Amino acid sequence: MGMKWPDPAPTEKELEMIEEVAILEMMPARYDEAYEQLDARRNILNRLFGYCVGGMSLWTRKRLVDTRKELGVLSIHVQRPKAERGVIIVPYRCRSISSSLMLEQEDAERKIRALIAEYGDSLKELLADK
Repeated sequence: MGMKWPDPAPTEKELEMIEEVAILEMMPARYDEAYEQLDARRNILNRLFGYCVGGMSLWTRKRLVDTRKELGVLSIHVQRPKAERGVIIVPYRCRSISSSLMLEQEDAERKIRALIAEYGDSLKELLADK
């Protein structure tokens, strides 16, 4: 009996991971925007908010690196997303096939807000433990 090769098409879980990479790739633009607004109005609360934004940036980068590594082990490589007419196109190569995942702009915004809320929850848990 020969070795069975995996199906070249991504599984549902792999597609979710590809989508997560695309969403995480889009988040730094949000940080840049937040930092610009903070620099315009300097006060102690803005400095505190700046630390939170910086922490979220680090959290996002770590999660992005971890997800990309996990996909790399599965021979899945995700390219940078591109926006065209309200649709985000995420090109990827999965084992032996190349394809693209399409995301609606509204869905991406909703998922970004959900990730920000997840980061906030992780901070609450961290602070509650201390």
